[in-house]
Amino acid sequence: MFSDLLADFGVEKIRKDFGDFAATIFNIIINCGGCFLEDLNFLIPKIDYAIIRFSILILFRHNIIFLTPIFDKKLESIQKKIKIKILPRLHECIYRIRYPRFISLMEHEYGLTGRKITELFYEKGQVFFGK
Repeated sequence: MFSDLLADFGVEKIRKDFGDFAATIFNIIINCGGCFLEDLNFLIPKIDYAIIRFSILILFRHNIIFLTPIFDKKLESIQKKIKIKILPRLHECIYRIRYPRFISLMEHEYGLTGRKITELFYEKGQVFFGK
C-alpha cells in the first residue's frame, strides 16, 4: 500500500513537470514493473509510435526511466535479437520534489552561478557542454 502511494505521488510529479502523456507512459511502466517499447505501442495503439518514443526519451533524459538491453537467444545461435526494456526509477521522481531546497542549498554553497547550473540540469535533464 505504501509503495502504491509513492507510485501515485511519483506519477503526479511527472504529470506536473512533463505533462499528462508522459505521466501516462510512466504510470504504465511503473504498474507493469518495466516493459518493452512494443508493449507500450500495443497498450496505446491510437498514439503514433514517434510520440511514444519522444516521451520515453524525455523521461530518459531526466533519469526518470532506465533502459536495459535484454538478449533474446531463441533465434539461431549466430543471430541474437536485442530488446530494450524500460524500467522505472521512482526514487528520481521523489527527488524532484525536494528541488526548491536543493536549489537554495546550491545557491548558499556556490553562489548564483551554482544556482543557475542546477536549474539548467533540472529543466533540461542531462546537459552536455560543447567544445
